Amino acid sequence: MGKNKQKHKIIQKQSNVENIADNSLFVKNTKWIMTIILLISLFLRTWNLRNTPCWYGDEFIYFTGAWELINGSLRIGALKWSFFSSFLPNPPLWYIITGLLLKIFTYDILIARLWTAILGVIATLFIYFTGKELISKRAGIWASFIFAIYPLAVIHNRWSFIHNQAMLLIFTCFYFCIKFYNTRRNHWLNLAILSAGLASITCYWIIGIFLFLYVFVFITDRKKIVKTIALSIVPIVLLLIAMFIKDGDRLFYEIKRIISETNRGTAQKTIFDTIKYIFNNYVNFFKIDYMIFLGGIGIFFIQKRFYKYVSLIFFFFLSIEIFRQRSNIPVFFYPAIGLVPILPIGVAALFDRASQIIEKLLLKANKQKILKWTTAIFSLILVLVFSPMVKESFTGVITSKLKTKIDYWANESVENTEATAKFINEKIGKDDFVIASGELRWLLKCKTTLLTQVSAKEGVPYDPDVIIEDKDFFFDCSHTNAKFFVLDNIERRWTMWQGGCMEVVYKMEKENWVPIKQIGEYIVYANPKLNPDIANTNRQYGGVSIINNPDAYAKIAEQYFNKGDFNMAAYEMEKAARLRPNDPQMYYNLGAIYYNKKEFSKVRTNWEIVLKLDPNNIQAKQGLESLKNH
Repeated sequence: MGKNKQKHKIIQKQSNVENIADNSLFVKNTKWIMTIILLISLFLRTWNLRNTPCWYGDEFIYFTGAWELINGSLRIGALKWSFFSSFLPNPPLWYIITGLLLKIFTYDILIARLWTAILGVIATLFIYFTGKELISKRAGIWASFIFAIYPLAVIHNRWSFIHNQAMLLIFTCFYFCIKFYNTRRNHWLNLAILSAGLASITCYWIIGIFLFLYVFVFITDRKKIVKTIALSIVPIVLLLIAMFIKDGDRLFYEIKRIISETNRGTAQKTIFDTIKYIFNNYVNFFKIDYMIFLGGIGIFFIQKRFYKYVSLIFFFFLSIEIFRQRSNIPVFFYPAIGLVPILPIGVAALFDRASQIIEKLLLKANKQKILKWTTAIFSLILVLVFSPMVKESFTGVITSKLKTKIDYWANESVENTEATAKFINEKIGKDDFVIASGELRWLLKCKTTLLTQVSAKEGVPYDPDVIIEDKDFFFDCSHTNAKFFVLDNIERRWTMWQGGCMEVVYKMEKENWVPIKQIGEYIVYANPKLNPDIANTNRQYGGVSIINNPDAYAKIAEQYFNKGDFNMAAYEMEKAARLRPNDPQMYYNLGAIYYNKKEFSKVRTNWEIVLKLDPNNIQAKQGLESLKNH
């Protein structure tokens, strides 16, 4: 009897605290507060959207894929593409919606970005709804505010990546599952199934949402598990049927190729390697910033046990597949955007638990006047805690200097990109073809392709695990058929180092491709065979090498050295040394090449330069000592 009475008092006290939380002046104005938060979310995701953040090549692969699809062509540059192509295995829903919007309005990156920005705003609203169901109204408000201003969410919602659509669909599935549990109304479960199904034809990486959905239904109402499985796979089954009807041979070819590539990749990794790889991704993910760290911890503080376990299962099933697929999550974060919406709810749970502790103490002390202000006070604390992120997002958006970790590979100036496209368009016909990176290709009025595709066509795919054959190409995109090649930052800093791309550019250099125009980071090179007049009259940039990178020339020299071609090895290493004259390693390697050529005077000259730059270099000292016999 005494225990029951004590339990009743505890429940009553808990109920009193919850009533205080949901009846405070702050929460009573939820509609106005949420309107302000949604306006903040909208502003941060749409202001100066076309040019901020920088244009990033991968974004334009998705964007141009949507445009090609809606115009009846399944292609990415010169490559044929299906929704199961191993080099870009993405289902069609985002491409169809984005393509329709481009067709209705205009073919411009602003339209694609606007769609994903709106998805981010809608996600802000659903985070409020979910926080309200899991914890309380005020927790929902706090969580939606955090997501609205969170810099990584702002940045990635402004990029036209398919993962933004996947993010919203998987999170609405989670919300509908919670609503089903709370109300036991079947239409909420049906909406959850629909969201999961649509997510499956948006992005294959969301396979974890199916695992979560099936586990959830098994726990809450296992009689519906067969219906749930059957209905959730309908969209992906319909996609397979449609692909089979359109081109069955192509479908089987793509599936067979994916299986072959998967088996080859799996054979190279042990189970231990895979577990270690995933674990490292988890560690790196939670080290990104304090919102993610606090959010991960906060999920454990969701008070109702069922909600806590369901939230953890949701996060685990989604994250494990993403972290299995993707490396370097802190830099290439966009696949992980689907994990973000649950984390602000975790932070809100932490704040809600802390505020409840204070409210219980105030209730016990009968401090009613202070008690009614606790929600407002904790809201102010939350704003102060996240004020650096508020400042980062607003400053970046307003000043158009929204910095990201992939800016190194993005374009420096939209104006320069457009000016370069205008220059090239004045010199091409629709049947010509140009090699350029993604952010430039969509502006060109001719056939275009990526340098990685040229490399694949010439026998070396950029990823050794990806199989690309001649029949995968729409046209012969060998570099000799290109009228122009445009070198920019992403080509210099990333593409050139993939697969056989360096060899392709090196061939251009040996063939005397001529630089005819430089606009900022962009240098336009003309194929002398297809542009004899341009090549002969535009040599003001003559003498500038295309590669122009000492590490690249050193790599090429090493390849020649390993083949025994010491003349070409010395020629390329000389170029590397000229570009980096203060690097003793360049001169040591050059001396080693001349040693194999038995040109000992040149060996001595280069190794003496090494000692001038690095007087303690043991290798050079020993080398010069050995030359006394020559």
